[in-house]
Amino acid sequence: VWANHLSSKTILHIITGFIILIAMIFRLTLRLKTRVPSLPLEVPHPLKIIAKLSHFFLYSLLFLMPISGFIGWFLGLRFAIEIHSYSSKILLTLILIHICAAIFHEGVLGNKILQRMVQFAEKPKH
Repeated sequence: VWANHLSSKTILHIITGFIILIAMIFRLTLRLKTRVPSLPLEVPHPLKIIAKLSHFFLYSLLFLMPISGFIGWFLGLRFAIEIHSYSSKILLTLILIHICAAIFHEGVLGNKILQRMVQFAEKPKH
């Protein structure tokens, strides 16, 4: 069995990637079923555009990472492994920026953005 030739760190890495992929599928399903609360009116339009772009790239990378890792590892495609490696650095940078932006919104702008993050509202049924 291939697992006999893997280190425990590698197995943990693969399992973590699989869990992230499953969590992202669940999160995307939840996101499609619930309405996203509007940003506060006092948030400037350029920041709203940046927020939408950052969320798009966060979601994209959180799907790309496990998929490229699985393709690279199990199919032995070097290009997929390189995508996985570069994506990890970009994803970590985006996560740090996202955390800083949340602190800025909460602490400097005072617009209760952290409450918005955990708020769930069903999409209206037509």
